[in-house]
Amino acid sequence: MTDPWDEISPSDDAGTIHLRRADPDHPLDLFRGRDHEGNYIFSFKGKFAEQRLIELPKLATLAITLEHREDDLWEFSIYLLEKSHSDIFRALCADLMTATNQLRRSDDHAGVEIMLARLRRWRELLKVRRDKRLSDAQVIGLFGELLLLRDIFLKNLPPLEAVAAWRGPHGDEQDFLFGDWLIELKTQLSSADSKLQISSENQLDSKSGWILICHQKLGIESKEAGKARTLNSLVTEVDELLGGHDVGARDRFLATLIEYGYAKLPEYEANTWVLNKRGYFRVGDGFPRITSADLPPGVEAVQYSIKLESCEGFRVAEGKAIDWLFSRHE
Repeated sequence: MTDPWDEISPSDDAGTIHLRRADPDHPLDLFRGRDHEGNYIFSFKGKFAEQRLIELPKLATLAITLEHREDDLWEFSIYLLEKSHSDIFRALCADLMTATNQLRRSDDHAGVEIMLARLRRWRELLKVRRDKRLSDAQVIGLFGELLLLRDIFLKNLPPLEAVAAWRGPHGDEQDFLFGDWLIELKTQLSSADSKLQISSENQLDSKSGWILICHQKLGIESKEAGKARTLNSLVTEVDELLGGHDVGARDRFLATLIEYGYAKLPEYEANTWVLNKRGYFRVGDGFPRITSADLPPGVEAVQYSIKLESCEGFRVAEGKAIDWLFSRHE
C-alpha cells in the first residue's frame, strides 16, 4: 500500500511547498503537499474568502491556515503536525474530497463551507471517539455491517466502490446503497427474539429505490474458533483486505469508522462472535411495513417491529439477491 504523500518529496527551502494535484477530475482545485520539514499538507485554492471572514476550526495535531495569494486566490491549508497520526489525516482528507466531489466545477465558496462544516464535525467525532464507548447495540450493529462489507460487497465490487456503498454511519436511512438498491441490515444475537426493529416510516419506503433487508444472526464463540472475531479483529481484517489493494478505499474506510464513533478500545475484545445465519427479504407490495403514506397528517418518527416469520413470503436466496445487487437485474 502506497501513501500518496510519500510520493511527494519535501521542499528544498523553508517557506516553499511541493504540491501535487490530489485528483484531476475533482471539481475543486485540491492538492497534497509537503513542506521543507516533510509535514503533510492538504490544500484548497480558490475564490472563496472575499465575501466574509472565515472562522477556522481548531483540531489537535493539525494547523489550519487561510492565506491570500498574489494571484488573488485564497489558499485554505491543513498541516499535519504529528506524523504518527497520518492515517487519520489521510482519512480526513479523503472525507473532505468525498464531501465536495458532487459540486459544480469551481464552486469554491460552497466547497470551503462544506470543508469547514466537515472539519467541525470531525472535531466532535474525534472527541467522542476518544471519550465514549459504543453501546452494546452499536457494537453488534457495526460488527454486522463489517461482515456484510467483507463477505458480499468486497467480493463483488472494487474496494473503493464497496466502501462507498457503506452508508449507514453517514446518516442514511439504509445501511448500504448500490445502484438502484438500498440494503437495510439487521444483525442480532441468535438468542434474541426474531424481530426486525424499524427506526422510522422511511426506512422501508421504496420511493427511493428497491429495498432488500439482510437479516444476520450471530453466535457467541471462543476466540480459538477459526471464524470467530472480536469487533477489533474484524476491523483489522477488513482494513488489511483494503490496504493491500487501494489506499483511497482504506482511507475512506477509516473515515467511515470514525463517523460511526469507533476507536480500537480494549473493551471491544470482550466478546467474540461468528455468523450463524444470513437471510434476505425483498421489500415490495404486501410486505409488512409502515410508510409515510400510511400515516395521518402530523404523525411522524414512527418506530415499530416486524415478526420475522411474517416476512417468509418475501425471502429470496442469497444468489438471487447478489445477482440483483451487482448485475442490476430487477
